[in-house]
Amino acid sequence: MLIEQFELNQLPALPQVLTHLIRELNNENAQLRGISNLIGQDPALTIKVLSVANSSYYGHQESISSVEQSIGLLGVKMIKMIAISAAMQQFMNTFSGTSLPNFEKFWQHSLMVGLLARMLAKSVSYPNPEEAYLAGLLHDVGKLALLAVKADAYRDILARYDDTEDLVKHELLIFGATHGEIGALLIERWRMEPLVADAIRHHHDNVSHANTATELGKIVLLANALSRDDLHKTPNHPSLAFARGLFGISAERVRRISADAYTDMVALTSHLGLYHAAANLDRHDLALPAELELHKELHGTTMISLAQDAFESDDEEALLTSILQAANILFEPHKCFLFEWDAETNIISGHPIMGQRQSLQRIRFPLEPGKSLVANALLDHMITHSFSKDSGTIASLIDEQLARLGETHGILCLPLATRSFMYGSLVLALSENRLQRLIEHSELLLDFSRQAADSIYRIRQKTIAAAQADSDTVTNYQSRARQIIHEASNPLSVLKNYLKVLDLKLGDSQPIAQELQILNEEIDRVANIIGKLTNPVPVELFEPALEPVSINELIRNILKICNSSIFRSPRILVEMQLDDGLPPVRSDIAGLKQVLINLFKNVAEAMPEGGALKVTSTVMINQDKVSAIVIAISDTGPGMSKERLNRIFSPIETLKGATHSGLGLSISADILQSLGGSISCKSSLGLGTTFEILLPVNLSASPDSFATATMEHSDHMRNLPQ
Repeated sequence: MLIEQFELNQLPALPQVLTHLIRELNNENAQLRGISNLIGQDPALTIKVLSVANSSYYGHQESISSVEQSIGLLGVKMIKMIAISAAMQQFMNTFSGTSLPNFEKFWQHSLMVGLLARMLAKSVSYPNPEEAYLAGLLHDVGKLALLAVKADAYRDILARYDDTEDLVKHELLIFGATHGEIGALLIERWRMEPLVADAIRHHHDNVSHANTATELGKIVLLANALSRDDLHKTPNHPSLAFARGLFGISAERVRRISADAYTDMVALTSHLGLYHAAANLDRHDLALPAELELHKELHGTTMISLAQDAFESDDEEALLTSILQAANILFEPHKCFLFEWDAETNIISGHPIMGQRQSLQRIRFPLEPGKSLVANALLDHMITHSFSKDSGTIASLIDEQLARLGETHGILCLPLATRSFMYGSLVLALSENRLQRLIEHSELLLDFSRQAADSIYRIRQKTIAAAQADSDTVTNYQSRARQIIHEASNPLSVLKNYLKVLDLKLGDSQPIAQELQILNEEIDRVANIIGKLTNPVPVELFEPALEPVSINELIRNILKICNSSIFRSPRILVEMQLDDGLPPVRSDIAGLKQVLINLFKNVAEAMPEGGALKVTSTVMINQDKVSAIVIAISDTGPGMSKERLNRIFSPIETLKGATHSGLGLSISADILQSLGGSISCKSSLGLGTTFEILLPVNLSASPDSFATATMEHSDHMRNLPQ
């Protein structure tokens, strides 16, 4: 079929537009709107950008019909790649004699129809004027496709049949399809808006058919009819009646719209250094300087500099994605695959990326001559392909399988390698026609592959350097940590010695002896935590040491310390309601101490003017058995907002000021989780705060029974008054 012979890179863009676009893209202060406006002036650039944005690589369900939206999705680097790819392809076509005649006239006509369609859409209150502009701009894209695929035959038809009806009739006779139908098929093939495709398909329909078309179809059909140069010279131009019949627009209004569109087009063409086609300038007077200017602009933006710009990344997977995207834009394969070489095993295997099938990685084989075109390309640092006996090997079953995966008859393989580094191969699934056109520019292909390989090498070197820097940092950290531990151990040892002396002086005073024991235990706990700083990798600062624990006794001892320290000023009144029937809990006493001290400190900091604290302990019964113990800690402080409450156990959530890390509640939650327990919080502004701790009586108890208890506890917390 004719359309299957056509490739996107064959669409020519106006050299003047490309030159301005490349300059704009190289400008650090370029604005998205300016880039979008330039692309939107040219049918070929517009359709290239939209086709990439609508490709399966970006996984959009709805089609994208806006150039600006496409740029936002693809990014400026990808747009630059599309522009330079178009410029290079066009420049190659110019020197190979395949450039198109009267292209400026075609471009101006397309732009005029687009401008007219936008103005008509606004005039008739069509909800999407930019869609109308797009459909008008692209209405003759089928002509470009026919010129690209059937250049000689179609040039002759265009030269002989300028009249629209005769042109369409002969297109149908010779090619079996009109340029409108071919343009619509291309729009559908590139997954663009079906309404736009239909408007393009029917833009040459007669008046009787036009009355049954969609509103967008009528707008494009009328815009094409109004674009003729003789509209203002003919008082009773048929298009005026056409406009009145389709939309009821008066002749005066139609002439005003046409004049405004013409003025806009002249302004745009003047900005690009062009003149309107009516000036009857010879093509070579206009095009040759423009093409030379484009060549000068390209000279400073080669494939290598393009790749350097596109392949900037700090992540190897993101870089590989960019390489695959760039290959798809520059070379237009049907599909594209990466194969990576493992130097240790000497195995080369598929590297699925961008949603490709995971089975690709199971295509693996040794890096040996004759195994595959993929291997030969990397071993010989040369291009290999399926369509030549000189490509290094007879196509293997692996190559045939890759061609089937790519849904083509053959593959082209590029070595991703430099003189000192080998990554693997880039596999392009191509038709033979497309391959023959690409292979004519093999140096361009190899420039791309070398630059891609160099980018991968550089990012791997950065990774190695970062790892070495991390290793040096760890070593320095350990050395500094040992110094800190040594210095911190001295005052801790002094404190323990003085406590021992104090214990001897006080004799058998039981209350004091108990408090001294608590202080000794806390000093030991601090020393244990500091000692873990020497570990070069992150470790849990809390490691459970399970033993029987009396929860009530633990609460009383800690409150005794707090009453004489953090609760003294401001004055906090403590009320305890501890259930004497609590069973002992098998848990970690040091961890529970840390949790309770963190919570009591929070209470003191929440009530700087003083207040009341209530601590309760109760048992939770599940299936007639004690399954858990609940500790509730309530204060009469200011409470918390709902937003802060939702983040209260976040590692960095704190509203206490710069001297607080905000880690206390996060650490407490982690400790309780490691002990099989949980913590929850209930609070409202002005009504105080309640923390509830749920602890299993026995860590070896059934997980299901404790899960039931946890759900009951959560329901209980939700039902507490606000």
